[in-house]
Amino acid sequence: MVNAINVNNSMNSYSCGDIRRIGTLPDGRIAYSVFDSKGKEAQRLSVPNDEADIFESSYGKIINSAPKIKKYVAENSSDEDLRRRRTYGRNVIATFAAVGAAAPVMLLWNSASVTKKILGTIGGVVAGLAAGLVASLCAMTPPGTAEFIKAHRELSKLDIRTIEQQGSAKDYLA
Repeated sequence: MVNAINVNNSMNSYSCGDIRRIGTLPDGRIAYSVFDSKGKEAQRLSVPNDEADIFESSYGKIINSAPKIKKYVAENSSDEDLRRRRTYGRNVIATFAAVGAAAPVMLLWNSASVTKKILGTIGGVVAGLAAGLVASLCAMTPPGTAEFIKAHRELSKLDIRTIEQQGSAKDYLA
């Protein structure tokens, strides 16, 4: 288990803050202080003891991948970049659809069944479109997005509760 997850380094201008374990509550839950990028305490949270490792690793993944996504968006959000990516995505999908249509046509070229050729071509186009859509999404998704989404899903399954901030942290700890 870690006592702090911190991404505030001098190389990263998009740092997201950190989280620090502050102790154990009387009911056995682990308490954390969440700090913003300026070092100010933003919130206090608690998780069950058996979910603490998952919480810490998922939170770490989120605060490590968020700056990558934010940087990518900042660098690639001009109108020209958006137009270029849109065109690129359409071209990838069209290329995959054309290859998907061409493959069954070439494989079934000598077939006597017209129905088989038509159904094979339609199936190839649909498969090509689906593969092109997946390839286009993979190529244009910001780095760190998959890690961010996975960590977010893990956090959403946990029993995370806020701790009311009246008094000092010592008032809440066992």
